[in-house]
Amino acid sequence: MVCQGTVDCLAHAYVAKNVCGRKRISMFGVLAGVRSISGVCATFSARLLPITSIFQVAAISFFFGLVYMRVFLKERLHDDDEDDCDEDDNTSGRNHHDGGDLTMLAEPILRDAPTKIHIVLNTKYSSLKDMVSLIKNSTILVQTLVVTFFATFAQSGMQSAFLYFLKARFGFNKNDFAELILLVTIIGSISQLFILPKLVSAIGERRVLSTGLLMDSVNAACLSVSWSAWVSLI
Repeated sequence: MVCQGTVDCLAHAYVAKNVCGRKRISMFGVLAGVRSISGVCATFSARLLPITSIFQVAAISFFFGLVYMRVFLKERLHDDDEDDCDEDDNTSGRNHHDGGDLTMLAEPILRDAPTKIHIVLNTKYSSLKDMVSLIKNSTILVQTLVVTFFATFAQSGMQSAFLYFLKARFGFNKNDFAELILLVTIIGSISQLFILPKLVSAIGERRVLSTGLLMDSVNAACLSVSWSAWVSLI
């Protein structure tokens, strides 16, 4: 429970550190697609494995991922290669985007930050006080944290309520849940691997984010009335 989300955060940070220019958002889509594919494999395994073995296999798989990340991924925290990438990002953002979406997203998250903040970023281990200073000097970072918090809060609550609804209304068991999640993850992996990069190129990152938040709101509205007596469920 303490480490939940840490590996995903490190994976996104590693991609952002090592991928330059407009390829970053596409690589985030590929990363999300790979996560969905791994979810397909995990759900398929959960469908076949007995309940007593599921948690053991999950723990071994998670441990293997941590060992692989620790052994094979190169640490580039102190490298200066990303400076050229950031300059290329700003240049390509001004030249290739007329809608202003990339202008905002290409801005440095730390706007005219004091020297102390840059020291924090170049320090391998930073204190909680340094993190507070980092947040205070970045409006975009605070806005991102707010959106992420409420989006994750809503998704977690909806998922728990939806699974309970399926159990209470239709008597879903382990295999039923596995088949449903398998279908969802297959569709998600296809959309994230093939559709998301094309959408980013066509409409821009900001509109993609807005569309995703809108669809989450529509999903929440649908789930909020699913318990009503007037809703006919077959």
